[in-house]
Amino acid sequence: MALKSWSRRPSSARLAVLMFALYQGPAALLATPTRQDNAGAGPDSSAIVGRLVARDSHEPIPRARVALSDTPLTTTTDSSGRFTFTGLPPGAHTLEIRAVGYAPATWPVTLAPGQVLAHDFELTLLAYQLPEVVVKDKGLRRFADFERRRQSGMGAFITRERIDRANTASLVDVLVTVRGVKQVCISNECVAKMVRSPPG
Repeated sequence: MALKSWSRRPSSARLAVLMFALYQGPAALLATPTRQDNAGAGPDSSAIVGRLVARDSHEPIPRARVALSDTPLTTTTDSSGRFTFTGLPPGAHTLEIRAVGYAPATWPVTLAPGQVLAHDFELTLLAYQLPEVVVKDKGLRRFADFERRRQSGMGAFITRERIDRANTASLVDVLVTVRGVKQVCISNECVAKMVRSPPG
């Protein structure tokens, strides 16, 4: 579709873009500007054939918006990260590129008459900072009840300090430190048992 708007006698820039597209394959012709008027392009018009990639991985960046500042020309990169501007007047231009997840960037470009600039443009991936994670102890109310019962003086209570002092390797070894609890071992398996518990 883009080829129909070219004149019968293509300029050197258009011919170079066509040769580049034939070399790269049909995908290079798909990334043509969405707003571009080639009617006034002269024989000395220039072109930009670019590819947008990630700076770290060099993976192509599709669906990025590419614009020439101070002009209505905009386009979107294809699945291979390619884009094309043709029929540009020679001189200084500025490319503005934006892509989701990447830091926006601008590039100054100076085109000679009839020049086709083929270049890989790199974007930097944005570093997202996650918010701080606040851990709330939902067991404070339960330990408040524990402390209230312990202050009553009735029963036996095993605190963290008592466990640390016992320096034992199993729960049974901790439980037998309580008065009225004994350790019963049968076939190398030990359990904690209340002294006054009924048989079985």
